Amino acid sequence: MKRSRSMKISLFDLTSHIFIRSLTECYWGKKIFDLEPDLLNTFTTWEETNWKYVYQLPRFLSRDMYTARDSLVDAFTRYFGLPEKERKDANWFIPRAEKEMRDVGIEDHDLGRAHMLQHWA
Repeated sequence: MKRSRSMKISLFDLTSHIFIRSLTECYWGKKIFDLEPDLLNTFTTWEETNWKYVYQLPRFLSRDMYTARDSLVDAFTRYFGLPEKERKDANWFIPRAEKEMRDVGIEDHDLGRAHMLQHWA
């Protein structure tokens, strides 16, 4: 009897990862993935659990959502903590938005929070 070698691939997961990675690289460049190699999986977890954020479920019922959110915010915070020369492959919009935000006194952590929400949107 001949064995068939096959593999199941989720088309949803495949296309989600392709789109999320492409859009993330388009805006923030590849450096964000150096800082957070598991960004795609973390973002997928956030996407699956962010309804808990919208409905303001308490932390003890939303650990998975808070862990994903905090990890994404941390990745963007570390990204904006890097010197600009290490983030040269970002879209023109990112350094301009960063400059505008820094001009009004916004620090790295709040930049990270804002860009995490932008990434979500």
